[in-house]
Amino acid sequence: SGLPLVSQRGQTSTSSASPPSVLILLSGFPDTVDTFEEFSKNFEDKYHVVRIAYPDMDQPRLRRFWGYTLEQVRDALAVVIKEYRTEYQCGPVYLLGHDWGAFTSLLYAHKYPNTITKLVLEDIGITHPNDYPIASKVLIAMYQIYLAFLFCISRLVGNDTWTTWYKIMLVFYPWYFLGPIRKIPPRHRPLRPHQCYPYFQVMFFFLNSQRMKGVRFTQAVPQLYIYGGDKLFQFHSPWFLKKLESTPGCSFIEYPDGEHFMHETHCQQMAQDVQSFLES
Repeated sequence: SGLPLVSQRGQTSTSSASPPSVLILLSGFPDTVDTFEEFSKNFEDKYHVVRIAYPDMDQPRLRRFWGYTLEQVRDALAVVIKEYRTEYQCGPVYLLGHDWGAFTSLLYAHKYPNTITKLVLEDIGITHPNDYPIASKVLIAMYQIYLAFLFCISRLVGNDTWTTWYKIMLVFYPWYFLGPIRKIPPRHRPLRPHQCYPYFQVMFFFLNSQRMKGVRFTQAVPQLYIYGGDKLFQFHSPWFLKKLESTPGCSFIEYPDGEHFMHETHCQQMAQDVQSFLES
């Protein structure tokens, strides 16, 4: 694939099981593999845990000027999973994605359903246009266009030059009233403008009806969807929750006081819920 999304970028721990089951944790914006550090400790006794950062989120700058398309990241993830399934002869492969990692995991499950045993989605589900609130659509568009705009400026003036202003403009955006979460908690690594590239790339994705067909519910893969209730808007529609509820092997869990980073703020609770799902 040529993308810098490889298993070596994730941090692994080996289970005593032979062959071990594999749990892949794919993070999103603006995180590195460190975001799953505490969460992954709950699984290291039973699984070969692989923590993977969304491409170049852990780098000082992008290695491709405009970043990577969603499909490129999806197919690069397929290379990683194939490696564990074939070369390492591992057991079942479980995939957990957060944020853009979750959206990419949805695309992955739709194209490669036979390569993973179960799928866990954190915070990002499927939005059905027929029953998704208009107000939510407007709020989502506002902050995503804002972040895409900040990314485009970084392409014009340079990532390093723009970093300070980028941080200032992030602070001054009215997240409490217009954002998906009321505040951005301290991150493990410095925030850099190039990390916003998925918001730029998704604009082209949503404008292409053929590409949008990849965002579909995949009944062949058992799914658990976890989301926080303490948000201005959700990244799923009621249709998606009903679909999960009516599909054998699928379910959803709401943390009423959760926001976006449940694997950090509700680490033990989420680990228990995911463990129960994987073992069911």
